[in-house]
Amino acid sequence: MATTVLSTKGQIVIPKAVREALELRAGTRLSVEIEGEAIVLRPVRQGVSERLYGRLRTHDLLEFLRETHRQEREKERRRDQKGGSR
Repeated sequence: MATTVLSTKGQIVIPKAVREALELRAGTRLSVEIEGEAIVLRPVRQGVSERLYGRLRTHDLLEFLRETHRQEREKERRRDQKGGSR
């Protein structure tokens, strides 16, 4: 289990191993929820429309969707191999 410290400004650092396991990057939005006495942070994943907005003017739509799908399958495969499937 990883631990972190709450700063005087109310900030925390998410340990590198956790960031890498969940593929979190600077700017990733996280939802903050209270479950009992626990604080739960969950990445807010953008929907397809938000990810694609404005990006397809110069791309072949079908090829772009195929590549995006391939990348998502590869991420899931790596996550499954690490034993972190959900």
